[in-house]
Amino acid sequence: MFIKYFNLIKPKIVIGNLISCLGSFLLASKGNINFVLLFNTLIGMFAVLSSSCMLNNLIDHDIDHKMQRTQNRICILNSITFYLIFFIALFFSLFGFIFLYTFCNIFISILSLIGFLIYVILYSLFMKRYYIHSILIGSLSGSIPPIIGYCSVTNNFDYCAFILFIIYIFWQIPHSYSSMIYNICDYRKIDIKILPIVKGILLTKKYIIFYIIIFSLSSLFLYLFNYVGYKYLIIISCVDFFWFFISCIGFIYLDNDIIWSRCVYLYSLLIIILFNFMISIDYII
Repeated sequence: MFIKYFNLIKPKIVIGNLISCLGSFLLASKGNINFVLLFNTLIGMFAVLSSSCMLNNLIDHDIDHKMQRTQNRICILNSITFYLIFFIALFFSLFGFIFLYTFCNIFISILSLIGFLIYVILYSLFMKRYYIHSILIGSLSGSIPPIIGYCSVTNNFDYCAFILFIIYIFWQIPHSYSSMIYNICDYRKIDIKILPIVKGILLTKKYIIFYIIIFSLSSLFLYLFNYVGYKYLIIISCVDFFWFFISCIGFIYLDNDIIWSRCVYLYSLLIIILFNFMISIDYII
């Protein structure tokens, strides 16, 4: 029973965002880590992220029961009332905003509010179901946690923060498109306009390759602007190239789109983990 309640916050999404927050925090710290500030940042972000995911569950409850991968979510099974979920989410969000403001700085508290509003209101409530390129808006909110981690240390939005923001935007788009293709059978059961269904899988593959190229080029700027070292450059360049290679295979084996998209999706997770690891250890003072 605990697992079902815990899944209400979408722990995989929350953990993934906390990892990106942590990596950027360590990059900004450059070895001089303020562990109290780190703990406070992660606690505040956990609360805000959990609230966002709970509200997203409420917004999507009418379509989640139609999809196999989401039909066992706790709000679908009516194991807990919508009002209770809403008030828990409201408490988490207010706690997170106030906690970040009190124990970190006002700048990242405002950033967390912006990310929250983009994800819950602009993306989940208004754009997700009606626009095939809504993921472009969703990627904005997903790019804010690493900025929060970085600016928690610097209290300043500098060139490095902007580069991180761009990198995460262009990582999330092919990551999300590959997930859409992999779960396309589920998406066909509901009335949501996604690129693979409206424009076709072949065009989506082209978008995936395009954004992987932009992501790969963007990730070089951390090295070019002297924020990270050559070890980062070598490793990230290699894994980026292999991601591009895997994406190109999708134009050769056209009858294995599900398997291919799953590989692209899983590899994107590996890339972002390696990315955060490398910026954490190969920073330049």
